[in-house]
Amino acid sequence: MGKDKGQSSGRKKLKDPSIINWATANNKTKKSVFETEIISQGDEPICWAVSTCAVLEGCFNITLDGSKHRIKASIQELLDYAIEKDADKIALQPVRLTNAWRQIDSHGLSQYDDYDKYKGKPQLSYQMSEKGKGVRLEIVSFEEMVHNDYKGGRIVKVKDHDIEQLLHQHPVVGGLKVYPSLRNWSGSNIYMGPTQEEFDAYKNMSLLQHSIAIVGFGIDTTGEEDIEYFIIRNSEGEEWGNGGYGKVIRNHKSMPSVFVCYSYPIVDLSNFPTEEEEM
Repeated sequence: MGKDKGQSSGRKKLKDPSIINWATANNKTKKSVFETEIISQGDEPICWAVSTCAVLEGCFNITLDGSKHRIKASIQELLDYAIEKDADKIALQPVRLTNAWRQIDSHGLSQYDDYDKYKGKPQLSYQMSEKGKGVRLEIVSFEEMVHNDYKGGRIVKVKDHDIEQLLHQHPVVGGLKVYPSLRNWSGSNIYMGPTQEEFDAYKNMSLLQHSIAIVGFGIDTTGEEDIEYFIIRNSEGEEWGNGGYGKVIRNHKSMPSVFVCYSYPIVDLSNFPTEEEEM
């Protein structure tokens, strides 16, 4: 279970204190790959849309690095996809990350300036024919991994090492259980997972799953033993963590991954002309 940063985890000093952070200049693009500001979702259940759009625009901006294009995805259009009319009532349907990627895979997604501005919740007047008219963000496909899912004839596990390898190329959407200690996290210390008290209190309860963008990883070398961590981008406003970003434990010796699923897109650049084509 989680413990204070100063407690021993049995991990030896690490030789390579490398860091990748797609939210800062400390990456291959030399600048943040995110155009959308940190979002505060409040009481709206929209973390799935915020995290999906962050990773989508990040993947596009990494792939288009060096071109004149700078991508900002429309969270609002993705939210509006979730509206379904039913007789006299209009309800927001539960939408998992899988469905978000399927929607983008089938219909593409508008860029921010080509659609209604961000409202923070779905708009009830949305019609499929009213999609943004500019260059749409298309994907070839998407990949996802769900802990304890049955895939390829076997039970699969979410492993920090696999997420780490993907982060060398691009950010990733991650899902994790929301313990009170995570919801109220602040500062730049590393979140070590639920405390023993939290784990015992919630072990027989179904916790909400929260979606965030995993944007990098690093190593804290200030203690007696190095601690590996992931860098995440949340949707709880800039008051959460450190300016909306936080660190969560990575490769803990005695704990499974804090993430229960992850996913990412394979972007399609066919709508974006090359520099030679634009000349």
